[in-house]
Amino acid sequence: RKMRLSRRERIERRRSSTDLVRKQTGQRDFSQPHAAIFQKMPTADELAAQLVDIHNLCPKESAKPASNSNFVSRNLMFPFSITPSLNRRPVRSLLAITISLFLLCAASRAERKTAVFMADGFDFPVGKPDAEGYYKARGYTANGHLGEDWNGRGGGDTDLGAPVYSTAHGLVLFAKNYYHGWGNVVIIRHAYQEGAQTKYVDSLYGHLDQIQVRYGQHVKRGQQVGTIGTGGGLYPAHLHFEMRKDIRVGMARQSFPKDDSVYWSGTHFINARRKLAVANATVLAPIDTFSAATGKADTTTPSGFILPSIRPSATPQPGTTVPGRYDDLRKMLEEKKAK
Repeated sequence: RKMRLSRRERIERRRSSTDLVRKQTGQRDFSQPHAAIFQKMPTADELAAQLVDIHNLCPKESAKPASNSNFVSRNLMFPFSITPSLNRRPVRSLLAITISLFLLCAASRAERKTAVFMADGFDFPVGKPDAEGYYKARGYTANGHLGEDWNGRGGGDTDLGAPVYSTAHGLVLFAKNYYHGWGNVVIIRHAYQEGAQTKYVDSLYGHLDQIQVRYGQHVKRGQQVGTIGTGGGLYPAHLHFEMRKDIRVGMARQSFPKDDSVYWSGTHFINARRKLAVANATVLAPIDTFSAATGKADTTTPSGFILPSIRPSATPQPGTTVPGRYDDLRKMLEEKKAK
């Protein structure tokens, strides 16, 4: 019995001396790794605060706080990466943290969102709200004309400079002269509620004479965004109007299918959603979703008014004129039929 007691005493003395050395040298006790780990597991509030700090490390979202200089190396704790092996191997732990930060930053960039007003309904972009004084010269056709051409009832260029309105509440994501037969273009992103879902749609306004909004501007339904133009003199004055299901298209139409999986018929979409219920005044909508445009013009002319066989630069025959626009060609054909 004396031998057993003395043995216990020796073990306790050895443990106490080991603990003293560890305290003096700063070594950690791995004799009970799991207990130590769960004692240091963060609460839900602490974990949320840590994730906020991680989000702040993303370069595009906000600057890195000075107080977080040693945050990653000393205090960061992930429930899925805390194991005795990682505690023994700081290199692996740091690698796991680095990968986690990279994934969080990448997700943050890919899912950039901003608050937009929910659409409470959709109106026509000309002659608001019901396109009064205008007619649809050309409609939407899958794998053909991917939008609608709205003309004033006076014909020709009588509607040149007439106002163009936003079809619904939204956020301007494109507003510039794109050339390539487009001229001035405005694209607006809209969020709307359909059943229990929040959906998004882009409206495009092409061939504008003037742009009266800027990128990042919030607009209301019926707010003027520009004026009807001729696409730089290429077409008779009209508005080229598109409604897009796929919010990645932007000005890269040639990279997407030209069918109903990407585009709406503008008139049908608007008529089916003249008034909408709004659960919330605003909603977070994704931005920076547009695919990169190649810089090449679409293989199909946006308006369809210029025909490939009609070349204004061709030498006219005596007593004839070379039509440069669709209206001129139509008049010539009508005159021939009349004769």
